[in-house]
Amino acid sequence: MNNSTTLALWINTESKGTVALLSKYNAAGTGAGYIFRLSGGRPQLVLGGMDSQTYPPMATGTVKVNDGNWHHVTVVITVGEGIQFYVDGVAAGSRSTRVVGGGDGTSNLNLGVCQWVPFGGYFNGMMDEVEVYDRALSASEVNSVYLLSLQ
Repeated sequence: MNNSTTLALWINTESKGTVALLSKYNAAGTGAGYIFRLSGGRPQLVLGGMDSQTYPPMATGTVKVNDGNWHHVTVVITVGEGIQFYVDGVAAGSRSTRVVGGGDGTSNLNLGVCQWVPFGGYFNGMMDEVEVYDRALSASEVNSVYLLSLQ
C-alpha cells in the first residue's frame, strides 16, 4: 500500500470466525500489505509490518455485520493518520495509527480469502459491488457511495 486506500463492498454472512473479505498480503516475504476481514462479526483491518509502525498493526470496527443481512462495509486507510471503518455509510470505529506506505507489489488482490490463511479463513457468505479506491474517501463520500449503491 503506497498510498491512502479505501476498500468497500457489500456482504451478507452469519460467519462467526475470522474470515477474509479482501486481502493483498505477503507474509512469506516482506510482511507488507493488508487484510480486510471480519473477526467476531466486526470489520477488522490487519496491516503488514512494513505498513504500520504500531503494534499490533490492526484496528477493529465497532458494529457487528454477521447477522445474515446485507451490509455495506468500508475501511479507509489514510497514510500518516490511521484507519476508519464505516457500516452502511455510517462511521463505525477508528484507530489512530502510524500507517506508512510500505506496500506490496507482488501479492494478488484476493476476494474472500487471504494468501496467508491463518490470518483470515475463507469467507462464507455473499459479496457484491467490491470497490478499491486509490485514495482515502471522506465520510461524506463513503456515505454517498453507500446511498448510490442502494439505487
